[in-house]
Amino acid sequence: MSAVFKKIPVRIYAIVLLSLALSSLLFVLLMSRATDLAYKIREAELHDLTGQAVSLLEDLDRQVTAGEIGLEEAQARGQALLTSLHFGESGYIFAIDHDLVVRVHPTMPDWVGTSQADYSDVNGLKIFQEMRKVAQADGKGWIRYWFKKPGATEAEMKVSFIEDFKPWGWMVGTGAYVADIEEELAAIRTPAIITLVIGILLMVAVSTVLIRSVTGPLAALVKSMSDVANARYDADIPAAKRQDEIGVLGRDLAAFRDKLAESERLAAAREEDRREQERVVTDLGVGLRALSEGDLTRTIDTTFAPAYEQLRQDFNATIDTLNALMGEIVENSTEITTRAEEISGASDDLSRRTENQAATLEETAAAMDEMTASVRAAADGAAQVENVVREARGNAEQS
Repeated sequence: MSAVFKKIPVRIYAIVLLSLALSSLLFVLLMSRATDLAYKIREAELHDLTGQAVSLLEDLDRQVTAGEIGLEEAQARGQALLTSLHFGESGYIFAIDHDLVVRVHPTMPDWVGTSQADYSDVNGLKIFQEMRKVAQADGKGWIRYWFKKPGATEAEMKVSFIEDFKPWGWMVGTGAYVADIEEELAAIRTPAIITLVIGILLMVAVSTVLIRSVTGPLAALVKSMSDVANARYDADIPAAKRQDEIGVLGRDLAAFRDKLAESERLAAAREEDRREQERVVTDLGVGLRALSEGDLTRTIDTTFAPAYEQLRQDFNATIDTLNALMGEIVENSTEITTRAEEISGASDDLSRRTENQAATLEETAAAMDEMTASVRAAADGAAQVENVVREARGNAEQS
């Protein structure tokens, strides 16, 4: 399918054009049918008029047969009767015999009693010879030829009906000018054409209004879809206010837009929460890294989201607590150092005293060793004395 016909307005206009074409075709067919019907009606009228004229001649012929009147008188009466018959503006009855001698012709009285066997119309058609052929072949029939209207200078198309009246050898006929039939048809055709044109104009106007009533809202709906596709969720959707099918689409689009906006809002909130979590993790990581390196001055000063603010406060409180503990530890360490220094001084003094006492003890030990040696020597001397005494006693006893 061509890209042009993919557009809805083009399709609708194509439908309208197709409708107009079908309407025009229907009009042509109806007018053709009306034309055929008009000709048939006129032919029926001509047939009836000719039949009535022949009936008059038949009545006269019956009178002749009954012996009431003679043939010549009957024919004279017949000529008078046929001459007096008129219909419409230019309708009349004519009669010719089989020798093509004119018997009755109201518009051409100088032809009466003369042979018109060689009379031809503008196209060279020998009219009366053709009439005789038709009448003798079928007893009655139709013939078309060109003939002048009474008082006219130009010949016009005429259609005539001929019926053979055999008792007298006459051919009775009547005709109608096609122009008259066309005038009657024009009286029908002209209002019909005007009605058709007005109908077409109304159809075009109504179709244009209908097309715009569809394409306009559709274009607005497409723009609204584009706004939704481009995340312009605050843009109005006029189609949603309509009460037709486009309104249903508009309301569905509005509902979809609201859901999409809510979805994106939630996605944005999740993304913001994710970024906040990343910031919290990053700031806590920096703080913990500084803490692991012994830096107790690094606190988190940037406020966190409400969900994580307590964590920041707890971290900062921990840093404050550690700072306080380290202060106490430093203070206690200073006191311990002072006490340690005092203990160290006392220890040094004690060491010196111990060394002096050790020297004294060494001297005492030496003296004790000497005393021990003296005592041991004295003991040994005593033992020796005892031995000497014992020996002396023994010697004494023995002596």
